[in-house]
Amino acid sequence: MPISIPLVLVLSQRRLDVISVHLFERKLVVRTGLFFPIEKTIPLEKITDVSMSDGPVMRFFGLKQLRFETA
Repeated sequence: MPISIPLVLVLSQRRLDVISVHLFERKLVVRTGLFFPIEKTIPLEKITDVSMSDGPVMRFFGLKQLRFETA
């Protein structure tokens, strides 16, 4: 148990470090993945809704969740 807590904290921080979001003129590119990188490209004309949320734990760490709905 004492080893798992620091390990989870380090891996969580690494996971946040590898997330990147780039907004271009006609698309949104999201890159994520610690061990298996994933890149998603979303054309801006396909985005129908953008929502932002955060819970008490996320607020404590200064994090927010963005969700993009597409057609």
